[in-house]
Amino acid sequence: GTGMEDAACLLQTLLNTHQPDVIVHLGDIYYSGTPDECAANYSQIFDTAFQKYGKRLPVFTIPGNHDYYAFGYGYYEMVTAMNSFLPAAVQEASYFCLRTEDNGWQFLGMDTGYNDANPADQFNTYYAGPQLNASEITWHKDKLDNFEGATLLFSHHQMYSHHAKLNGSLSSYGSYPNLNKYLLDVFRPYFNGKVAGWMWGHEHNQVIYQDGLYGLP
Repeated sequence: GTGMEDAACLLQTLLNTHQPDVIVHLGDIYYSGTPDECAANYSQIFDTAFQKYGKRLPVFTIPGNHDYYAFGYGYYEMVTAMNSFLPAAVQEASYFCLRTEDNGWQFLGMDTGYNDANPADQFNTYYAGPQLNASEITWHKDKLDNFEGATLLFSHHQMYSHHAKLNGSLSSYGSYPNLNKYLLDVFRPYFNGKVAGWMWGHEHNQVIYQDGLYGLP
């Protein structure tokens, strides 16, 4: 999502080495997710990579905070066109559910960027979040309640952070500076037996967390 040479190289290496069936992107097309940025830094990068690879794959993406700095104009235009070559795989919303053919696994991608669209929120001592919209929470719970297999969760924002202050000191969750309690409260009931793991982006470094924190594998 940066348009930089190393990002394009990483994508090409991923295709050639692992030969995936599907690609999931965890958000942030720099800097503001404008239509021009989404084309130059994202969809055109995939176009070139797939041309070299000799095959086009479905690509699903959830929005990060940067993708909403331009009010989502570039993101929504891009995401609905990304898989137009395969009508059954067209992503119709900013969140999604993918399932394996044997119904052993499902992959739930959520939209945590919608409520983090204002860059000034990180300086707002009353801001806590970001949280999911109520209708999306209902949708995810339905998928978790009515699926017998294992689930992997995907989000842009992290549930907890080693160093980032996720909640303002005067916010409703100010006593939990490094924990997104909104997300924890929604998904924690499913950690034992339903959720096999959670992957997120947002922070610009690789972090591997201790197994079992808050009951999350």
